[in-house]
Amino acid sequence: MQKFAIEKYPNPQRANEENKRLRAKPLVELFRGIGRRIMPQSQQEAGVVQAVAQSVKENGKRVEIPSQLAQLQRPWFEGRKVDDEIEKRIRFGSRIFYSGSGWYICKWRSGADGTIEAIPIDERTAQRFAEVARDEYFPDVKDKETAKRACEKLSSFLSERGVELKTSHVGIPHEELFELTLSILKILPDHHFGHEHFKVLKLGGWGSGNYKSSLCSAYYDSIVHLFTFAIDGPRRNYMALLLHEIGHSFVNLINEADLERLGELHRKIPKIGVDYLYGERSRINRQQDALNEFIAENYMHYVTQGKRLSNFICSLEPQHQEMWNELLLIYQKYFGGRIYI
Repeated sequence: MQKFAIEKYPNPQRANEENKRLRAKPLVELFRGIGRRIMPQSQQEAGVVQAVAQSVKENGKRVEIPSQLAQLQRPWFEGRKVDDEIEKRIRFGSRIFYSGSGWYICKWRSGADGTIEAIPIDERTAQRFAEVARDEYFPDVKDKETAKRACEKLSSFLSERGVELKTSHVGIPHEELFELTLSILKILPDHHFGHEHFKVLKLGGWGSGNYKSSLCSAYYDSIVHLFTFAIDGPRRNYMALLLHEIGHSFVNLINEADLERLGELHRKIPKIGVDYLYGERSRINRQQDALNEFIAENYMHYVTQGKRLSNFICSLEPQHQEMWNELLLIYQKYFGGRIYI
């Protein structure tokens, strides 16, 4: 069973022991009873709930997510023995290089402006780092023409949906990055693209102005921007950050009533986190104070977490389960009935 650290039991093992008797249901099963479980506060709300619940019943679409995206449902480095210091460097996208004086690891001082610190390491550490990084990072480009074709395919897909693809990168990223991006974007509803709040997907480059303090990605001026830090780093960070930043554009699609209700839920419900960047707990903390971060992160959760999210909800107290089910209903409405598995 997946371990969850929630407010009542901050220790994951304690939370698991307390809730191990609970039997998780798939998200599809949770959705089926939402309409009758939610207690609306007014006749108007009752009508909305009934209409949406009927839409779920009639139009719910099961969408299978790409296998690489499903990796976000599991702890990073699960079942692997990785040195703590190497894991820390991998999580934040470090690179190694060799000069005449020996091996160095490049530690990012900021994911937003590209400044690094070169730290000397021994050859054995360099070998261990390379072995782990090989499985986690996008490969270096070997065939630029293949990479360009993959880039053009992604650009065409986005252009058809009113989004411009911009690349600001030294050279060109590996074709796998473009192919993975396309596989993720294809499972999103078309109306999440090309609206006035999402006009550009920018891959590479660095933050500027108010966004130089961002760690590795940003959303601003209708631009979803993945910094070079994310392009050169682990796939796991890239996948989660891509959906998180699109989630920031998604905030603008939510009507006032639903936004107000999400604000109420944000203040009351236990949060779930995904293990990327600095880890699950850091992602929970990031959601605590800012509603837009909560909505953007749950956009990523809605698409990626599948059964893990079901398990988490079923581990909660009944009143929190009801609140989470209501949140899912709101997201499902804006996803055109899509349920991700």
